[in-house]
Amino acid sequence: MITRALVPVLVLMATAWVQAPSPAARDHFNRGRQLFEAGRLVEAKQALEAAISEAPRWPDAWYLLGNVFLRGERWSRAAEHLRLGLDAAGPAPEAPAPIHAKLRYALGISLVRAGSPEAAASELHLSLKLDPSRNAPRVELGALLARHGDDAALDEAIELLRSAVEHDGRSPRAHYELGLALSRREDHESAVTSYEHVLDLDPDHLQARYNLGRTLVRLGRTEEGQAALADYTAREARARAQKLARRSAQKARELFERARLTLADGDTAAALHLLERAAELAPDEMAIRQALKKIREESPQD
Repeated sequence: MITRALVPVLVLMATAWVQAPSPAARDHFNRGRQLFEAGRLVEAKQALEAAISEAPRWPDAWYLLGNVFLRGERWSRAAEHLRLGLDAAGPAPEAPAPIHAKLRYALGISLVRAGSPEAAASELHLSLKLDPSRNAPRVELGALLARHGDDAALDEAIELLRSAVEHDGRSPRAHYELGLALSRREDHESAVTSYEHVLDLDPDHLQARYNLGRTLVRLGRTEEGQAALADYTAREARARAQKLARRSAQKARELFERARLTLADGDTAAALHLLERAAELAPDEMAIRQALKKIREESPQD
């Protein structure tokens, strides 16, 4: 459990100094960033490792490489590279210290995902101390303290999340996490207000709609609560159907590509089978229909 006593009050200092990147390092870094944004994580990792080999004390490269591992859900590897980035960044100056704050924040996220909430809270506190202008550490820390903390930590979580809402009132996540924290504090009236703010900003936020309905029922506002829950049920069914449709479309595209490859390899019967399966999943997909028509015309069945 997280307590206030675990919150650090001093910024830890790294030991190395920042290295100015060479033009070659910058080229590798820029390519790595483009690959990362395109979701090509393996190639991004390789490009960023090349940048680091040119400039091993360049914290920005370590930060982006850590994020590659974060996106790949390799939590311990992410934490390892982000700590190396902190070493490369050297001693943190007086706040704001953007790169130090970003490294601490990303490290905190990796530790949350790895199941180390106390260590994560320390890093998120440091990130917020180093750059108070960033709202993401405020929201993540508030959510973490609300979920894993004692009563004192829950009070701090509510303070942080209220501050987050003040900093960015258009953030559904901040309002939602505040609603959860207020529910844990059993301040249900205020929680209802937070959930309503979420839905004003994002009507498709299903969990907020569900929590709103449950909280209204708990407050004795049964008719309103049941209406919200019925709306949740209908929206959740539509969302599930849409998700299934997206999965079907993706599977159809995969089968279509496999069919093209199989046909190019000379196996017409297998390609036809794959296209028929694709057409069942996406009957309105013109490319699949045309390919299926063509292969049937060229290979008439008895």
